[in-house]
Amino acid sequence: MAFDFVLQEQIDSLKQRERKDQIYPFNPNYISLSKGYQLNLSLEEIERLHRFRNSGKFANSIAEFKAVTQVSSDWIIKYSPYFKFPEWVTSKKLKAKDLNVSVIKDINTATAEELIEIPGIGAVLSK
Repeated sequence: MAFDFVLQEQIDSLKQRERKDQIYPFNPNYISLSKGYQLNLSLEEIERLHRFRNSGKFANSIAEFKAVTQVSSDWIIKYSPYFKFPEWVTSKKLKAKDLNVSVIKDINTATAEELIEIPGIGAVLSK
């Protein structure tokens, strides 16, 4: 009986350890120092990411994250399947309803007020 109890304690201990090592999907733009340590990032790689983020920018792809942090290809292969970028970054086409702009059927007949609502079209281009 005592042997079964010891064996069960070892099994329970291993199960707890396994849960701690499990990685859940995450946005790589928000890797903290502790999360970076957990993901085997060097301090320099974490600092590169934090400097990039402090400049107001976001890494919007795996390639951009790799370029910013200069992590190895092996690291990217291991951890990038867990990257979860926002949906608006990952979707190929942005829809007018998602941008809060009205749909313009014919750009040649649109008014300046309709055009100015489109992101990237300012007052000068709308005229």
